[in-house]
Amino acid sequence: MRLLTTAVLALSTLLLATPALAQEPMCGTLAEIEAGVAPEVRVQQGIGQMNGAHMTLTYATPDGATWTAVVVSPNGRACVVDFGTDWQTRHDAAPVPEEGV
Repeated sequence: MRLLTTAVLALSTLLLATPALAQEPMCGTLAEIEAGVAPEVRVQQGIGQMNGAHMTLTYATPDGATWTAVVVSPNGRACVVDFGTDWQTRHDAAPVPEEGV
């Protein structure tokens, strides 16, 4: 766990200290990105679709210590677009439909 925390802090320090890196997301194949975010695993609650083609995937450690958001384009290019700590899996009830809708 200490190694993971150190790696996340080093990455965030590098991104904050280097404006060029902070503006350019880390990209590669989905397999390369998944290997890079290990031990995070894909959150299975769902995926999102952007602009009719791009998918947004979220990865998190089993204990929720860290998470990473990845966008995958139709051509297979995957980019890390955000990351953080304290992931929380929620199981909210589905919204109740309004009457007359």
